[in-house]
Amino acid sequence: MLHELLNKCGIYYAKRRYMPRGIDWLCDLQRLHVGGHAPMVFDIGANKGQTTSKVLQYFPNARVHAFEPVLETFNDFRQKFGTKVGVNSNQLAVSDSCGSASILVSSNSELSHLVMEPDQSREKRTNVEIVETTSIDAYCAKKGIKHIDILKTDTEGHDLPVLKGAERALRSGQVDWILTEVTFDPLDDSHSKFDAIQTFLKDRGFAVYCFYDHFFTHEDLLHHYCNALFVRKALSIGVV
Repeated sequence: MLHELLNKCGIYYAKRRYMPRGIDWLCDLQRLHVGGHAPMVFDIGANKGQTTSKVLQYFPNARVHAFEPVLETFNDFRQKFGTKVGVNSNQLAVSDSCGSASILVSSNSELSHLVMEPDQSREKRTNVEIVETTSIDAYCAKKGIKHIDILKTDTEGHDLPVLKGAERALRSGQVDWILTEVTFDPLDDSHSKFDAIQTFLKDRGFAVYCFYDHFFTHEDLLHHYCNALFVRKALSIGVV
């Protein structure tokens, strides 16, 4: 009785405690019964495996396809998950086309990002790697993947091209959930603009489910960026 009442209020029981929606996106997806089968997960911008590690905690049988283009960071990921059954590691950048691109490698591996039209002066001051690019549609066609339960993209501002490269998958209902880092600050060029992401996904049948991992600037206490979880509106959700 209490469980049903709290569910109606957006509060649910997970890991032996009640948690409101929006605290942990994987906990929410577990509650929504995404783990009713072994979910197919794309971890785009996998870095050293932070998201993949969490995914496997909630969904131990998940099939993960991870994409990390920076060689050193990719080697860290592969060292951690190279022998893990169900985890496929790819030293690839994901975009809206197949080919190659420059990536600016930061001393903080989480801040490395693609530059499709490189700034030559910046390249002279920054470590640059030329990386191979693929699109989600091209990768799925090559691997014979028909469905993606969870598509996570964190590419430091390149997330819209990532999603554009999944046009066929999105239009055909082959993707259920999308988690992407977004900013609400029009002056922030390091993250993807929420309005652009929302407009693109809305036109392809997706709606915002919730926001997570909020970051506020210390200077003005304004909301800077967060992770937005989108759901395919036609999806039949089963709450457990």
